Amino acid sequence: MVLNRTRVCMNEAQEKIVERLRPARPMPEEGYDWADPVLLTKEELGELETENIPRGVSIEVGYEHPKGYTVLTSPVRLVCDLKGQFYAEVRDSLYRKYFSAPIGLTEYAQLIRAAVEYREQAAGDVRLVELDDSEEAWIHLTIAIDVEDQLALSAWEHAQEVWLELTKPAEVACRRVDKVLTEVAATIPRVLQSVPLEELVKRVEEERDANEKGRLLEELMLRLFQQVHGWGCRSRRITATEEIDIVVMNESEDSLWEKEGLVILVECKNWSAKCGKDDFVVFERKMRNRFGRCRLGFFISWNGFTDKFTNEELRSCHEPFLVVPITGQEIKHSIASGEFPEMLKHLWEDATMR
Repeated sequence: MVLNRTRVCMNEAQEKIVERLRPARPMPEEGYDWADPVLLTKEELGELETENIPRGVSIEVGYEHPKGYTVLTSPVRLVCDLKGQFYAEVRDSLYRKYFSAPIGLTEYAQLIRAAVEYREQAAGDVRLVELDDSEEAWIHLTIAIDVEDQLALSAWEHAQEVWLELTKPAEVACRRVDKVLTEVAATIPRVLQSVPLEELVKRVEEERDANEKGRLLEELMLRLFQQVHGWGCRSRRITATEEIDIVVMNESEDSLWEKEGLVILVECKNWSAKCGKDDFVVFERKMRNRFGRCRLGFFISWNGFTDKFTNEELRSCHEPFLVVPITGQEIKHSIASGEFPEMLKHLWEDATMR
């Protein structure tokens, strides 16, 4: 959309932000080629009027992590090209290796494409710029979204809502397919399925074979997480680079869980030692590799956690990812009381308030 580029009066905070935008590399005069964007926080974006964004600049929303990498709030960015056209854009490169949804990445991208084409004809405020499925490892997707707001933050938030609407059909397909897979898997008898939970706990603690110890804990946790209404659980999902113990597809209507992501990961460690910092980092990376669909994870360490695990958890408290630690002692208490779903809520609250 072409906006009136008349500058409005700026305060000191706005002037400083605009000064950061001016040295940004200009965008090419034609097409939607990717320029180096300027990173602003949501708070900084809230200081900007769209009329004051210089031509030839694109803006991403996020922050610089203290460990040296960039954390983006979403793939939506704002663009003011050299012709004065102001719009939002989503340009995403989807890596097949890290895509763990129950439908293929090609099918997922095609559903987004169909949603874009429908909205383009119905409302005329989005355009499919690129959908490149020719590479073996990647799918490249670019969508332009018209925005009209004079406040940059409002424009970005509107584009974010449009993007979520465009991905909704693909997310619905994931939930439905996963539900079918979970229901079919539930019809396959498991040797441990009929073992009482108390007996399963005893075997978890007494087993000496390392592989069997892990399998027993996964079975125990699978049965416990299945007690949460609206959670579809599947065990042992293996991707090209990772192994995930339990994947939860979150369709809960509970006021607490419905605010979390579609995907919840569960890590199970039945080790004689406590889990530490490195275990936290590896698990959080698995959560990051879910295309923004996973914000919550449960880490079960039967014999507890080291102080370094807790410290690493505290250092990540400003991240959008929440790792909830659970010990064997807490699991045994929840089984004895018959209140595992309620215990999860208490542990979630404890983790958020550390």
